[in-house]
Amino acid sequence: MKLLFAILLAFLPAAFAAFGITTSGNNLLVDTGAGLVTTINKSNGDITSLNYNGKQLQDGSNPGSATVTSSVANNIGVVTIKTATITHYYIVRSGINTLYIGTYASAEPPVGEFRFLARLSKSALPNGHPNAEIGGGTAIEGSDVYSVNGQTRSKFFSSVSPTLIASSKYRSFAIKFTE
Repeated sequence: MKLLFAILLAFLPAAFAAFGITTSGNNLLVDTGAGLVTTINKSNGDITSLNYNGKQLQDGSNPGSATVTSSVANNIGVVTIKTATITHYYIVRSGINTLYIGTYASAEPPVGEFRFLARLSKSALPNGHPNAEIGGGTAIEGSDVYSVNGQTRSKFFSSVSPTLIASSKYRSFAIKFTE
C-alpha cells in the first residue's frame, strides 16, 4: 500500500507542489506552486535554472558576486540581490507562473549597460521569435549582431522581451510562462 501511495504521489501535477523559497546547497529554489521553479545562486543572484512543468528553459548564466536574501509573506516570495549600486528583485506569487523582476540602480553600472538577458535553451523553446534566428547569417558587429537575408538581427532578441517600465534608476518587468 505504501508503495502504491508513493507511485501515485510521483504522478501528481505540479499544481500540488509547495509554494515558497527553500535552500538547496548554494541555491535558492523559488517555487510558484504552479509549475515554475526558478533556481537562484546565493553567491551572485544569477538565475541558474528556469524549470517550467519539468522542462529546463535556462541555458547558462554569468558569474559575479552579490548579497542574496529571501523572504516569503502573504503568498509572495521575494529574492533580493544587492551590490554596491544595484538592488535587484525576483518576485513570485503563489499559484501564478510569472517571474516578476525589478531593479533599482543608485548609480549607472560601470559596464554602461542596464539590461536583463534571458539565456534560454533553444532546444526547449524552439518556436521563439523569428527575428532572433541568426542561423545562416554573417556576423557584422562582433558576435552579437548578424546579417540574415538582408536583415540585421541580434542574438539577444527573443520572445521573452517583456514590457519594460523604465526610468533612469528603475527597471521592472514580468516574464509569464504558459503552454
